Amino acid sequence: MKKLRVHALLGGLVLAGLVSSMLWVGAQPASADAQAIWAKKCKKCHGDDGKGDTPTGRKQKVKDMTTAEFQKKLKDAEITDMLLKGKDDAKESGHKKPISGLSEADVKELIKIVRGFKQ
Repeated sequence: MKKLRVHALLGGLVLAGLVSSMLWVGAQPASADAQAIWAKKCKKCHGDDGKGDTPTGRKQKVKDMTTAEFQKKLKDAEITDMLLKGKDDAKESGHKKPISGLSEADVKELIKIVRGFKQ
């Protein structure tokens, strides 16, 4: 009986450790390269906080990336397309021009930044 408790306790600790490590990995900040790309290519319109409350962002009617609606509606694949291809319908997407020179890793890291704005 005592062995069973010890095994159950150890199993619970291992499971808790796995879950917490998975959560920690998911909460990793974006890379320094992605943050530099954001600062150079995205910040002017979207701002540091993703709200789009900048002179250019207000002029372009950039969507607030912090809202639950934005985060739920826009899928990662759509963000990828906007970054790599741009959109003809800038009124709908808020993003017309593609960002040239992005690698697949850059796109994934920029998506981390966008998802990090979620309130």
